[in-house]
Amino acid sequence: MAGFNQLTFRFARAVIICGVEKLLPFEESSLEAHEFGKLYFSSFRNELKSFRGDTNGSFAQMAEKYEDISAELKEFRTGIERFLTKFLKEYSKKRT
Repeated sequence: MAGFNQLTFRFARAVIICGVEKLLPFEESSLEAHEFGKLYFSSFRNELKSFRGDTNGSFAQMAEKYEDISAELKEFRTGIERFLTKFLKEYSKKRT
């Protein structure tokens, strides 16, 4: 196996390898890049949690401030639908 020396012993059908050889420059840089990547993404994960909390708070404030808008829009839609229904009835009467 790459990276390990030959100090081994056997234990119930398993080979246990002890010790680590000096890594090749590519292996060292790859390992460092991997470790930095893990650190970056773990901090990014914490930032996402914070962003989620901020977003939830903002939406809660908006819901509190504009809670009536949904009911008002539904009422407006109903009024428009009634107007259009009456308008179409009158229009069809005039055409016949």
